[in-house]
Amino acid sequence: NHSSHSLTDVTWLPQRPSQLVTASTSGEVLLWDTTRRGSKLVRTMAGYDRAVNRVSCNSSEPPRLLSGSQDCTVRLWDLNARSAAQLTFATAGEVRDVQWASPVGSSTAAGAAGAAPAPADGGSVAHLSYCFAVALET
Repeated sequence: NHSSHSLTDVTWLPQRPSQLVTASTSGEVLLWDTTRRGSKLVRTMAGYDRAVNRVSCNSSEPPRLLSGSQDCTVRLWDLNARSAAQLTFATAGEVRDVQWASPVGSSTAAGAAGAAPAPADGGSVAHLSYCFAVALET
């Protein structure tokens, strides 16, 4: 039952006009399809310890989603995969906003307040082919 949690953000998928993604105070990201019969919920993406503040979809294929949370993480999701987040980035503060900053093919990531995101597993962001900006609470 997702009705007991407040929504904090919503975005439509450019590649799939009938689908949208919502962020919630429950720490879940939900994928919905307005054309489905019965339950419109397609997928629940969990793993956050606190509220998810923002979601942002890229405009290329395959569809990817960034989500940012008050638990100081940003997650990158492949919406074609049914598994957990593709990557999790640890940040220096609560994430207030995430946005795709440039087309796929760029290989840098940027962070606000001088704190660039880094993969939670300690790896490098140099191998990524995604560029996004993160706004942290100061």
